[in-house]
Amino acid sequence: MMPAHRQNLILERLERQSMVRVADLSREFGVTTETIRRDLEQLSEGGLVSRTHGGAVATEALHHDRPFRDRSTQRLDEKSAIARAVVNDIKPGEILGLDASSTSTVLADLLPDVAITVVTNSAAIIQSLGSRPNVTVIATGGVLDPQTMAFTGTIAEGTIRRFTFDRLFISCRGIDPKRGVGEASDELARLKQCMIEAASAVYVLADHTKFDRRPAFQCASWGEIDHLVTDDSAPAHAVDAIAKLHETKVVSAMA
Repeated sequence: MMPAHRQNLILERLERQSMVRVADLSREFGVTTETIRRDLEQLSEGGLVSRTHGGAVATEALHHDRPFRDRSTQRLDEKSAIARAVVNDIKPGEILGLDASSTSTVLADLLPDVAITVVTNSAAIIQSLGSRPNVTVIATGGVLDPQTMAFTGTIAEGTIRRFTFDRLFISCRGIDPKRGVGEASDELARLKQCMIEAASAVYVLADHTKFDRRPAFQCASWGEIDHLVTDDSAPAHAVDAIAKLHETKVVSAMA
């Protein structure tokens, strides 16, 4: 396993629990404790973790959205499976909303070059679709966050309110089987709430790592979500609870 991949897995662990221990990580990844200490030192230098005796804890920076360049290279098999599970639902003539998540970016890469309109707050999706002559791409504008490559703020929200989406595709920071889906920041949560209000059908695209997290800012309750599309590694207890308690259609795509 490459150090970057191992360090990303460590960060994902810290997003779900309060701390990690060197000895536990060494056993899990099959590497020496010295290797894990070097990983934690590098993450500490980046401001994402703080070292403790025998381990590390997450810093406040980790609880905000991680850089898009990091997220866009993680779990590509799962994200591709999720995107393939929904791309055939899209019909020519539709107006689509796509958020700035890495999973929506994978979906954008798979979209056919047909007469559809895509409204997005993602700089990466704008670039991805820019070479397709039959796809009309509308950027929300707004304030660009260089970390997430997402446009947010009142300008972006105002643009979204001018449209009605046939289908909206978003991801999230975390999934709560009872409450719904949430985000890492108030700005992203507000923007996604605007997108959801403008949509006829809402699809949440979320791989298995998004489950059992409780972000501070809620985007939507399950009553506002029509489809949850995840991968086949999603925890069965959470998937079953969502399917039984809510009217949301749950699809598990095989990676």
